Amino acid sequence: MIIPQVGGRTISIRLPYLILYLIGAVLLFLLVASGLYARYRLERIVNASAIAAQRAENQVLEAKIEDFTGDLVALDADMETLRRLDRQVRTLCELRLDEQEASLPVGKVSSDWRGKSDTEVAAKLDALVKQVSTRKESYSEVLKHAIDQRYTVDHTPSIRPASGWVVAGYGQRKNPFTGLIEMHMGVDIAAPKGTPICATADGRVSFVGYRRGYGLLVKVDHGRGCSTWYGHCSMAKVRAGDIVKRGQMIATIGKTGLAIGPHVHYEVRIGGRAEDPANFFLSRSERIF
Repeated sequence: MIIPQVGGRTISIRLPYLILYLIGAVLLFLLVASGLYARYRLERIVNASAIAAQRAENQVLEAKIEDFTGDLVALDADMETLRRLDRQVRTLCELRLDEQEASLPVGKVSSDWRGKSDTEVAAKLDALVKQVSTRKESYSEVLKHAIDQRYTVDHTPSIRPASGWVVAGYGQRKNPFTGLIEMHMGVDIAAPKGTPICATADGRVSFVGYRRGYGLLVKVDHGRGCSTWYGHCSMAKVRAGDIVKRGQMIATIGKTGLAIGPHVHYEVRIGGRAEDPANFFLSRSERIF
């Protein structure tokens, strides 16, 4: 209905209900479409932000993976260096090489870790863990060998027991008391009475006392069947059971027992059998009469 100005005639217009419904439907559609579009735009904005954040996170992860891969490559090279050094040390120590180790070429570094699948990387990591275990076992064996070698060196006679002159050597000689040719089981080193007598290697004192012919005798057990005897001492500075070191004073020179003058009668015995002590002297510059 249209109402005109004062005095005019009123005009009434009637619209069919169908048209009204259509108009309402169109308005409702436009309202819903506007809401859906607004939601779509909002989701696009949110998704774009999430994608940007995910890309940034991925870039950080890629950088970390690259650094990790570089560390693995360096670790792989270091393990190869250790394997090569271990092989050289075992060769010098005359230790048997593991058959698998011996078959591997020396100096060949494993292939690059980059571009490998997760499965390949996991397999290479397992291989590195096994290499570390192998190195530990090998180094333990080398260390044990070094300790054994050190023990052997420390407990092997290698110096003269006293300063002085070697007046009688090892071997057949004329006994100054009987005039008979007899086996002389050691060397005699003459020096003034009271001159220090030192242990020629690390060991344990096994005997201190008088013995026929030797006079006051000191014996040192060096282990593994090796022992040294020091005879004609004037005074003992150790007792049976004492632990001594190479160069440690154990007695003083005298002329107890069958001795013409002050000297030390020195013997080296391996497995109970007398050996030439001169073979155990690091220096042989002194004359043996």
